[in-house]
Amino acid sequence: MELDSVLQLELELELDSVLQLELELKLDSVLQLKLEVELDSVLQLELELELDSVLQLELELELDSVLQLELELELDSLELEVELDSVLQLELEVELDSVLQLKLEVELDSVLQLKLEVELDSVLQLKLEEPPGNIYRTITSTLKALLEDTSLTFQKSSWYGDDLCPAAWDYVFSLDLLCAQLGWIWTVSHVIRKDVWPNLKIWLLRTQTEEKQFKNVSVAAIIRLLGRLGQQGLKENMAASVEDLAKSITEFGRQKRSKDLPWEVQLAVVYATHNLAPSNPKVALKSLESWKKELTKPVPPAVTKCLKHFSFL
Repeated sequence: MELDSVLQLELELELDSVLQLELELKLDSVLQLKLEVELDSVLQLELELELDSVLQLELELELDSVLQLELELELDSLELEVELDSVLQLELEVELDSVLQLKLEVELDSVLQLKLEVELDSVLQLKLEEPPGNIYRTITSTLKALLEDTSLTFQKSSWYGDDLCPAAWDYVFSLDLLCAQLGWIWTVSHVIRKDVWPNLKIWLLRTQTEEKQFKNVSVAAIIRLLGRLGQQGLKENMAASVEDLAKSITEFGRQKRSKDLPWEVQLAVVYATHNLAPSNPKVALKSLESWKKELTKPVPPAVTKCLKHFSFL
């Protein structure tokens, strides 16, 4: 009995030892597992923290790069704006300088032009107020002789119809040459306005029953002279004043007594109009066509050629 008790006790002790050992082993295993789990958690946490740090650092680097790039772009844009402003400012200054330079040149040209016109007017005025005595006296005396020469006549021409005689043409050519020495402006102001037109008006206002102061041939010669003098004005590029003369001659042929104008004088008006036609061909053509429609007699070949020449002009 005692032996059994002892064995039973030993057995129980061994069993307790085994159980104690197993319990300790299990406890160690649990602790080991818990430790490993905690260690894994710590490592996992550390890894996550390190990863977060890395990501945070990368994010900060990227953000810095973006901000740096934006800053550089803003800086470049600012520099570009500054350069653009400088270019625009330079262009504006250049344009302003050009405008001021142009304005200055225009004003200078205006001043010089005005000064030139004043000087030219002074010269022309002086020239008009002081005509050359010898030439002007020769012109007036020759013109008077033309008007008073009773030996002058018309002569028949197969081309012109009724033409001036050679003596009348001598007067015309002489007066034309004398006036050419004085120039067109002086000729218009003195010879045509002061000497020629007054005499033509006196002749035109005479009725058929009154004694005419001049012969028809003298009047026709004066009109042919006007045609030749106007050509001198065309040579001097004075087309406007020549056109005025042409209109005056046309009006002379349209006076209320135009139907009573001698045929020879009418032809002289036609030929003078032809000489002055380059100043205004359309007006000359219209005037002569209107004159021709009222005729009841045929016109000389020269008149027909004049009309064709007007059409060509």
